[in-house]
This record gives sequence, C-alpha cells and structure tokens, in this order.
Amino acid sequence: MKRFPKDVVAQAARIQADLESGAHWSQIGGRRHTHSDRVVFDLKHWYRLVCWHPCQAPLRLEMMTHERYNRVARNARR
Repeated sequence: MKRFPKDVVAQAARIQADLESGAHWSQIGGRRHTHSDRVVFDLKHWYRLVCWHPCQAPLRLEMMTHERYNRVARNARR
C-alpha cells in the first residue's frame, strides 16, 4: 500500500470498514459491474477499489489505478 497516496488508502480503509460493519455496497458509493460479481468504488486521484463477492465473508478487496482497472474491466466482459 505504500505506492498509493495516503488519502486514497484512508478512503479505501473507510469503505472496507463500512463493508465489514454490514453496510450495503450501494449505500456507500459502490457500483456493480454488469454481468459480474464485482463491485467497484471510485477513489480519489483516479484509483479504484474492487470488491469481489461483496455479500460474502471474508471480503476480497483490491485497490488499483484507473489504467489497471480498465484492463480488469475489459477482461470481465469477455
């Protein structure tokens, strides 16, 4: 996480805490990928937080740049 800006890491940590406390992903700004089990949260400075299976525990989260996210999203549609 050292390669990401501190404010982006803090925002991702807040989202993770909200999800772990039981908040629904749609209430905290998430959007579901079409035909996928992924939920995406837009972070500051062109970063994304991707959550796989948001209603299952444990959460699988990954923070990535917008460029990397575009490659992940493109592969999800195939």
